[in-house]
Amino acid sequence: MLITKLWEMLRSKISPEPVDHEKLWNQLVKARGCIKCNKEPKGFYEGPTGGMSVNVFCTQCGQGYNLSPIIHWAELIHKDERYIEAKQSK
Repeated sequence: MLITKLWEMLRSKISPEPVDHEKLWNQLVKARGCIKCNKEPKGFYEGPTGGMSVNVFCTQCGQGYNLSPIIHWAELIHKDERYIEAKQSK
């Protein structure tokens, strides 16, 4: 019992709970694509990059994500409305 409590205490310090941007990264990896539309075929096209980050957009719904694969970081950004309009006009 003491060992279990000690382990839980150490584990929380060594491996803290993921924060929101890490959770989003994990969801994207698990879904293997956009988590907003979840349509097939899944894919992203690359947008602007800078430093360790790259913006990617879903090829189906245009939802944007700012990703930094080196540190497993992701955040939702704007949708690419121009891409969606161009895709609908085809």
